[in-house]
Amino acid sequence: MISAQDQRWIARAIREAEKSDHYFRVGATVVVAKRSSTAHNVIRNSPLIAWQAASTHAEEAALSRAYSLGKGGTIYVARIGRQGSLLPSHPCSRCMPQIISSGIKRVVFFDGSEWRSYRVSGDSLPAMRSFSIRGRAQHPVLDTSAD
Repeated sequence: MISAQDQRWIARAIREAEKSDHYFRVGATVVVAKRSSTAHNVIRNSPLIAWQAASTHAEEAALSRAYSLGKGGTIYVARIGRQGSLLPSHPCSRCMPQIISSGIKRVVFFDGSEWRSYRVSGDSLPAMRSFSIRGRAQHPVLDTSAD
């Protein structure tokens, strides 16, 4: 269940996504003990580097900035379209291992129909290879019983 407090942090992640100039406008907010860190995805222009390697994902940047906040907490991930519409989002296979190793305990994102809350319920990095959330399918290391 998404609380009023969650909605506040979600709104912050959405505002952060609005700052991105990337095609995939993503914002992330990490909250640990009522302290927070936010970031959006950034593309670095380099003809020598593949596009994904040349970008900093919102989750990566927010986690990096949140290092001093300590372990635990929640990461909120929001993606918006060019016209400002909310789009389905979830941490990718590149970001999920960092979320796990950082000690984040809960992930909140929009699945296309509603905001979902998942507990990080393991540290199995090989499971990341099969990471996929389509509609209501479950992630192998996220537990849907976060509420």
